[in-house]
Amino acid sequence: MVRLFSAGFSLSILQDLFRVEYVTGIAQQDSKSLNCGVFVAVYAEYLSEGLGIPSSGINAQYHHMRYATLLCKYGSVKAEKEYFSENDDPPRPRSSFTQKEKICALHIE
Repeated sequence: MVRLFSAGFSLSILQDLFRVEYVTGIAQQDSKSLNCGVFVAVYAEYLSEGLGIPSSGINAQYHHMRYATLLCKYGSVKAEKEYFSENDDPPRPRSSFTQKEKICALHIE
């Protein structure tokens, strides 16, 4: 309900200002975490690679570790080849990443 007040005037509007719809069975972050960055990154990767977006089951811890490893490897290769700007780095081939049901270790070559 919304109540509007001004000098000598009061108006009550009994209507919903917006509709809330609760959806179940979708990927969500832990209730203790307010950081949705990994979910945004995963969705962006899935969309850019043309992959189907899963409705649930995104393992945030796995993707945190995966992205950290990729960034570390990228930095090492960039330093090794003495690239000094992003423009000198050759484009990488598109990957066909799909997460397996259970991954015990992460190894990126």
